[in-house]
Amino acid sequence: MGRFRYLTKSRDEKMSGVVSSDFIARALLGRSIQSVSTGEETLLLQLNLSDGGSVRIKITPESPEVHYYSPSSK
Repeated sequence: MGRFRYLTKSRDEKMSGVVSSDFIARALLGRSIQSVSTGEETLLLQLNLSDGGSVRIKITPESPEVHYYSPSSK
C-alpha cells in the first residue's frame, strides 16, 4: 500500500486539489463527528462533521486517500 494522498474536493466533485495532512488536521479542529457511514464496494469510511463538512477515507491498494469536503455555502 502506498502513502496516503490528501485532497480537498468540492461537493459536486468537479474540483479537487492536493493538500497536506496538516491542512486536513486544521480543518477538523473544533468540529465533532455527527455520523459515520461506510461504503460497500471499496473500503470507505465517511465522517460527517458538525459544521456540515465531511471527510472520506478511501483505502485502495494503489493509493489510499483522505478527501475533505468543506461545508456547503448556503
